[in-house]
Amino acid sequence: MNISKVLVTGANGFVGKHLINYLSKQLISIISLPETIDIRDKEKINNFCINNSFDAVVHLAAQSFVPRSIINPKETYKINFTGTLNIIEALKSSKFNGVFLYIGSSDVYGIVSESLLPIEEDLTHSPINPYAESKSAAELLCKKWSVSENKMRIIMTRSFNHIGPMQDPRFVISRFCKQVALIKCGLQEPNVRVGNLNVTRDFTDVRDVVRAYLILLKKGSNGSVYNICSGQEISLKNILPMLRQIANIDFSIEVCTDLYRDAEQVRVFGSFNKIKKDLGWFPKILFKRSLEDVYNYWVDYLKKDNK
Repeated sequence: MNISKVLVTGANGFVGKHLINYLSKQLISIISLPETIDIRDKEKINNFCINNSFDAVVHLAAQSFVPRSIINPKETYKINFTGTLNIIEALKSSKFNGVFLYIGSSDVYGIVSESLLPIEEDLTHSPINPYAESKSAAELLCKKWSVSENKMRIIMTRSFNHIGPMQDPRFVISRFCKQVALIKCGLQEPNVRVGNLNVTRDFTDVRDVVRAYLILLKKGSNGSVYNICSGQEISLKNILPMLRQIANIDFSIEVCTDLYRDAEQVRVFGSFNKIKKDLGWFPKILFKRSLEDVYNYWVDYLKKDNK
């Protein structure tokens, strides 16, 4: 399918900025959902879709921070589930006949037995927090619409942890890198606060992720869901020694129980075999390069901020 104009929700977020940058380089026109339009506002979403034309939608807008979802589950459900429903219904009202890409989360898998690793798409949903529950519900909503609404091609992802420059420091890799950059710039004592380091995660560079999203827009199968992941598990306890080497400084590590999560899975990594087999995508950027780029982003940011 030829993609010429894409509506991006959540365009000002971490992934949205990288996606827009990538699509622009592919000479694809972009329409960003204005910040003044809340996806919970059905009427405004409906009017926007009726008054604008595009042949693809990437739905990134979400409340994606797990601790916030625990504090305010109702807000998370309204944004992640009701907001998604509002957009799909608005597209139908506007007689949209393009492709809708719903960006879901690997958190829908919940706690997975180590015997089932790497995680594949046929694993049953078992969400354990309001964020994951809301994403699971929205994905199932999209699946239903992919069957009942044959004018739209609807594709879903289960995206694992992704990292890269500009990521919010609430997320673990960016948090580590920002602290080390603060130390390097002389703005923090040589001490890094961490949570549980005895876990592994599957980290994919955001620039590989957005490349996958464009491939899915062009060639993804209606009603299909695809893992977007690196296929590798990275232990958090191995990241700080890598940052010591990258930054060429030493620092102590302070384990803080307030940074722990309840019911946290020890090991996580997924399989990207389906998207590789069906569409030819696989991650290209090595974790060390991603880590270096996030660290260098924070060093540059702090130097500019403190001039």
